[in-house]
Amino acid sequence: MKIAIRNCLIALITLSVALFILTAGLSYQAEKRYPAKGALIQVGSSRIHVIDSQAFVEDPNTIGSQLNPIVLIHGASTSALDFHSNLYQRLSKTHRVIAVDRPGHGYSDRGSDKNMHDPAIQARIIMDTLQALNMTRPIIIGHSWGGAVAMASLVTQHESVQPVGAVVIAGATHTYKRNDSLPTSLSLNPIIGPLFRYQFLAPLGRLQIKSAVESVFTPEPMPDNYVDKTGVVLSLRPETFASNALDRANLSVHLASQSKQYPQIDVPVLSIASSDDNVVFPSTHHEKLIMDLRNVTAKLLQGAGHAPHWTRTDEVVDAIYEFIDQLDS
Repeated sequence: MKIAIRNCLIALITLSVALFILTAGLSYQAEKRYPAKGALIQVGSSRIHVIDSQAFVEDPNTIGSQLNPIVLIHGASTSALDFHSNLYQRLSKTHRVIAVDRPGHGYSDRGSDKNMHDPAIQARIIMDTLQALNMTRPIIIGHSWGGAVAMASLVTQHESVQPVGAVVIAGATHTYKRNDSLPTSLSLNPIIGPLFRYQFLAPLGRLQIKSAVESVFTPEPMPDNYVDKTGVVLSLRPETFASNALDRANLSVHLASQSKQYPQIDVPVLSIASSDDNVVFPSTHHEKLIMDLRNVTAKLLQGAGHAPHWTRTDEVVDAIYEFIDQLDS
């Protein structure tokens, strides 16, 4: 009996060590396959990763030097790479564009603030980053969770950075009924969470990632090579997933108070929503945002899912440029 128990313990320990090594190996593989594309900027206790279009042209003054710069803020479970094949490439033809990894995502450090899951705190960190880049009057564009940060940037006072407008794409802007996924719930458990993230998440997540992403795009098909182009496997790294879980679990509470400040906003906002979005419901967010704001332009894309910047890129880009023209007029 004792020998059987000992053998079981040895087997469990061996399995645990093997899973830990496998997770570390998969995380290393993800970072080798999708290295940081931009610069790391120290802001307080965080290093923020930004991909700046100005760094990739011979003469920065030839593109957008007299125009308001554009800032792209990604949603949950992804990084700045989510924009690289669509909005970043298109908008950087005319404007200086930076895509930001939110704190704790991509290659940005989470920092020491325990309330970093508050979009207002993330907005302040990002605006401090913009200040370091001498971007004082940007246009903020946020998708999904990033939409909450975009709206927070309009109600968060900053001494040097004053956004001239914001675009929210399928943006989470108002409180909603929280419904955590099983991986999020397991990750947040104080006992099971670390074991789950460091042993099971990466190998199991890679098996499920394609179907998970397809559900986000529903009813539209997932674009070809989406998973490969966006490096979404970076989100399966243990610490990144922990940040993502905290963001997702706490967002609704923060939006309950943040949304009360929207009537005070006096800069223009463009809200782009998708009629068939099954992640961020237009009736809960887009429609309420329209009622709250004094200066808002609304666009509803019929039949689109949660990621119209991928599936309806032309329509989204056209709407953004029309919005920017209104800012300039």
